[in-house]
Amino acid sequence: MATRQARVSPDHVRALNMIDLAYYGTRIPLIGWVWRTKREKQVLTAWHDYHAHLNLPPERRPKNEAEQNNWNGRSDELLTNLLDCIATANNFRFERNQLKGGSYSPEAHNTVELQGQAIRHLAIEVLAGNKPLPMEVKAWPVDAAAAEQQRNTQAELVQTQTELVQNQREMMGDFKQILERLTDRAVGPQ
Repeated sequence: MATRQARVSPDHVRALNMIDLAYYGTRIPLIGWVWRTKREKQVLTAWHDYHAHLNLPPERRPKNEAEQNNWNGRSDELLTNLLDCIATANNFRFERNQLKGGSYSPEAHNTVELQGQAIRHLAIEVLAGNKPLPMEVKAWPVDAAAAEQQRNTQAELVQTQTELVQNQREMMGDFKQILERLTDRAVGPQ
């Protein structure tokens, strides 16, 4: 009853899964038989009908909005039937309207649940690589001292590269002169 408006909450699911235990009946060990009252049988039948509805195989699940609305309406009706059987089995009297809509559920709870579902869905899509993560960089954080040091390092690097190129040119010139002298001596006088 307490969780009838929060049907995917762990407490609601736990309560549903306890029905088979709570309304199991009385075991008679000598003959290995279970005796159930008419009311216990009604609760278990209502629970098994609702359980079967919740666990549709994939090929029978709703495929469009109209089918989803019909399925949701049938879920509401089956849960109301189940709650009515449980109330009767425990000697409580509730009107069906009270079982259907008599609970309090703040809009904020619904909003939080829907936002959580949306966040989880989006995270799964991004992590699976099915959806990109949009980014817009407005500015990079700049450390003035680090930027100045990088400029100085780059200037030094350019200076060093210029000196290396100049040294290579000088070495190539020297190497050319050495080769010319060696070639003149090797060939001999003309």
